Amino acid sequence: MLNLLDGDAQISPSNTIMTAEVGPQDTLKAARDVFKEFQWNGTGFVQIFFPGMYPDATYYQAEQDQAQLNAEFARGEKRNAWKITFYGVVDQLAKDIFHWTDTHAATIRFRSSTSTYIAAVYNLGPGGGGFVATMFHLDNSEANVFEVMNITSIDGSASLNAPAAGTRLADPLTVSGVAPASGTILGKVVVYNDTFTSIGDSGNITNSVSSGNVNFSKTVHYQLNSPNIQEGMVAFFATNQNNTNYINQVVMVKVLLGP
Repeated sequence: MLNLLDGDAQISPSNTIMTAEVGPQDTLKAARDVFKEFQWNGTGFVQIFFPGMYPDATYYQAEQDQAQLNAEFARGEKRNAWKITFYGVVDQLAKDIFHWTDTHAATIRFRSSTSTYIAAVYNLGPGGGGFVATMFHLDNSEANVFEVMNITSIDGSASLNAPAAGTRLADPLTVSGVAPASGTILGKVVVYNDTFTSIGDSGNITNSVSSGNVNFSKTVHYQLNSPNIQEGMVAFFATNQNNTNYINQVVMVKVLLGP
């Protein structure tokens, strides 16, 4: 990693190397927005990815987030205390990314074998539906931020066959899956970078039937602000109202995005 623009490099608590920089192809060079992580594999360093997606999409962002939260608590402030609460993180995800204004979250279970928590989030607004989130504590500390690592549809009616989590992709990528039809529009696919900025959008995914489960496959172009591999997310938003402004099911996976 050479010539990090307004860059930073740190050793993580997991003994990996984390880097941050301003995307060299950003129009406005305002803030660091490209974050990467490298791990020693015995012969050299290889780029890896942080399993979390929200509120932090990379390890660097997560550690910065935790440090800021610790400083906030030391001052007696609780503005971002939602980041360490089970329901707060998934509710905020629903509002920030899915634009649902009325939700209800419930605990499903804790998996001790993987130290992960699973929550169901119900959309109480138009269209209903929801999602199931799998979460973990940063650095496996119960005092740290909760990170969402996987999102599936609330009832399993919508799913992705490809890409799989952790897959290294190239532009354009192909997304395939299954979704229930309720009109001619199934939903849409959105590709996000590590700051949850949309860098690719399929537009409406249409079908020729009005009911039943439908298999779909869609090619989506995206544009990175750096020539190398970045961490990102691929999301499928399903609609039961024939309108992608009103989504009712969400599936999202963490991936590595290449040029």
